[in-house]
Amino acid sequence: SPYEGDILHAPPLLLLLLYPIEGSSGTRLLRALFWTMIQVLVAVIMRMVVVEYERSPEVSKDCCHLGLALGDEDEEDDIPKLIEEENKKHQVQLDAAWINELVPLAYMLHPYSILTCIGTSTISVDHLFVMASVLCALRGRTIQTSVAISTATYISPYYIVLLPPLALLLRRKQEGAFSSYFSFVGACCAVMGALMYTSYAIMGSWDFVNAVYYFTFTVPDLSPNVGLFWYFFIEIFDQFRNFFLFLFQYHMLVYPIPLAMRVSHRPLFLFAFSLGYIAIFKSYPSIGDAAFYMPLLIMLYLLHAVWSP
Repeated sequence: SPYEGDILHAPPLLLLLLYPIEGSSGTRLLRALFWTMIQVLVAVIMRMVVVEYERSPEVSKDCCHLGLALGDEDEEDDIPKLIEEENKKHQVQLDAAWINELVPLAYMLHPYSILTCIGTSTISVDHLFVMASVLCALRGRTIQTSVAISTATYISPYYIVLLPPLALLLRRKQEGAFSSYFSFVGACCAVMGALMYTSYAIMGSWDFVNAVYYFTFTVPDLSPNVGLFWYFFIEIFDQFRNFFLFLFQYHMLVYPIPLAMRVSHRPLFLFAFSLGYIAIFKSYPSIGDAAFYMPLLIMLYLLHAVWSP
């Protein structure tokens, strides 16, 4: 079994995907081309997300660079005044086509993204499925969104906190149908169950559960990394470990529902914010996580220069 020992902590289907590339048959050139292609795909999908978001009801075509959301009826009478103030403040109007190119370039040229590609980190595969999920959600495709986010959660369980913002995006696209929540969650559960059972059928045992998910949540390896866990748990006494481990791991589940209630009119902002605290509070984070959510924040700032409650 590849999960004997304490070296491998990736799920079986990801191993099956990467073995031809990273195995003994893969050449250095093939690896470089594969991981570069993954990074380019993430950037291309990110650009498509920006384009879809600009077409969404959340952003006004006339005032998208002034931070005015469609539906803010109490501010419609003040639009000329706000336009004049923004012109004085910024002097230059940002062009939407320029934003479309800026956001993926901010991801591709980020030093952390470049290092992630050079280091052939599997975090790029996570980002590919996560970005595909938000693109499908913006287009109102429930099944495709469920498959993408379930695959990302199968690889890294922390992405389960992205379900509320994706559900909000799907509900808005489907004209507020409340049943869309249940269909989305049900589809995610079905896809996740299928992935787990397929992994069991391939491996012939459930050993991968301990090696992948139990290892992630119990944090037995305290080698220094860019996260918070290793330093904190080196310092605390052993009798308090389980208590603080519970707080560190499961407090992330406290954020999604209250935030979804407070910023339900900004589901993509909630999505980017969730990616941010995942990058901070993961037990074994990667520098690529920081490079992933920052371009989305740039997009939101440029399209909503003035945040409205």
